[in-house]
Amino acid sequence: MVSLSNQDVLKWDVDNWSVALAYWQRYGKLEGAPLECLEIGANQGGLSVWLASKGHRVVCSDLERTDASARPLVTRYGVLDRVTFEDINATAIPYENHFDVIVFKSVLGGVGHNRAIERQRAAIASMHRALKPGGEAQVVVPFCHPYHAYPADYSRFSREQLQALFSDFRDVKIGIRTGPTTTMLTFVTYYLKLILPVHGGNRLRRAANRLLVGAAGWMMFPLKYLDAWMNHLPDAHVLANHLYVSARK
Repeated sequence: MVSLSNQDVLKWDVDNWSVALAYWQRYGKLEGAPLECLEIGANQGGLSVWLASKGHRVVCSDLERTDASARPLVTRYGVLDRVTFEDINATAIPYENHFDVIVFKSVLGGVGHNRAIERQRAAIASMHRALKPGGEAQVVVPFCHPYHAYPADYSRFSREQLQALFSDFRDVKIGIRTGPTTTMLTFVTYYLKLILPVHGGNRLRRAANRLLVGAAGWMMFPLKYLDAWMNHLPDAHVLANHLYVSARK
């Protein structure tokens, strides 16, 4: 099988989401016998490929055109025998007591666009119904994070909001996935990109701006390790970049 890259699995904001991937790898229910897994909002199916590469059976789903969007990546990585494609609305998952693991990234925000909190609640309830008893939902959502245009940006989630959304689950763990330092460095990077645009405009200037922003990023990168300490501070969640939820049915 082709060596799996985080860029293909995650597609956007790879540095921050790689931390979430490492968390799921370390603490998720992903080892041992093949599991029944569901990816919601799959887009090109990166998380489905990641799960299938571990030997699990995966339903790769999105709201529409899932097969056309995700099949090329799944085929390229040679895991087509372990992945099926379905168009599934996250608020009405057509399964009950079926999955061991459900994963997604940046789906709750899209489900709740135009402040549709009830749709977010319906999606969580649908996931709960689709999981087997003892099955897990592994979720990472943004909190203090800048706007991102791809694939869309509608919502942010506080710890209290997540506690309410996952109140029907048991063994709910909510914590900081990427912390306050990551938040500050991410905003600084976005600020630099406003001053030094890395897209559009003159090609030479764009290349120079990318070098400058990239150099600044490499200089600031070691500061992220401060979060290994800061994430344990009592009020660190108020500046968390992303929060995780690990919840069991």
